Amino acid sequence: MPIKEIPINVVGLRPGERLNKSLVMDGEELLPTNHEKVFMVQNYRLDMSGFQRDMEVLKELVLVRNREGTVALLRTMSSRY
Repeated sequence: MPIKEIPINVVGLRPGERLNKSLVMDGEELLPTNHEKVFMVQNYRLDMSGFQRDMEVLKELVLVRNREGTVALLRTMSSRY
């Protein structure tokens, strides 16, 4: 069976594709753990008191089954933190 050459067309990245993935964002640092391949991320920009307040509100929204409020707060938190 003869070998047939197959043309390869390099077309670039597709939408959503990346060449690499950053493990940390600006204001964050990778810290070592006991396992050589597992790291912890330290975020120096996180407002811990604000985060804890948001988590308490989120907990209450979930307990009273307020779906709309829960989703809205999660959206806000995802952009804030």
